[in-house]
Amino acid sequence: MPPSAEIPGLAGQLYRTMLDRLPVGAYACDTDGLITYYNLKAVELWGRAPKLCHPDYRFCGSYRLYATDGSPLEHHRSSMALALSQGREYLGQELLVERPDATLVPTLTYASPLLDENGEVVAGINMLVNISERKRFERLLRDVNETKNLYMATLADELRTQLAALRRALGKIERMVDPLAPRPAALDELDGRMREMGSLIEDLLEVPQARMLREAQEPAV
Repeated sequence: MPPSAEIPGLAGQLYRTMLDRLPVGAYACDTDGLITYYNLKAVELWGRAPKLCHPDYRFCGSYRLYATDGSPLEHHRSSMALALSQGREYLGQELLVERPDATLVPTLTYASPLLDENGEVVAGINMLVNISERKRFERLLRDVNETKNLYMATLADELRTQLAALRRALGKIERMVDPLAPRPAALDELDGRMREMGSLIEDLLEVPQARMLREAQEPAV
């Protein structure tokens, strides 16, 4: 079990027990940003166990922090630092936690200030939710959608090619028919079927990726 700051009384014991049993990372800071407590889940997420109340570890126990665009995020600009300095909650901030082994962990943070009876900030607590699995699933879903859309675009393009060949063949047949004779009903039915097929193909091409592929293949006017 990681070390924790001494919190006197039954309330402190219940507080530590509750945080220790959380399924997510949790840690607390004093008003100077010094870490006074953390649970095992926080250690797992950070990849290390920082020293309590040590000036080298302020506002967060991670090795480094990054915004979602990859830009560095200094600890004194993190959600915990803002919650302590501004006295309000910063909930659901997404960032990247870098561990000492250089692995990056996508994380949601839920930082809240703790106020006394006068409304003054006396400490802060932050919950850390590892969303690596969610991100992995989102990437998998994007890959599946991209593969599906590319397949639909390729299929639609092939069907258009085949439909164009059928229309040319129909045109040849129509030219062979005596223009003075009644038009065969079979030709009208065939023409109608090909129009329906053309509409279905155009529906496939309305998929954004399919439309982009079609436009890229069309010659410039």
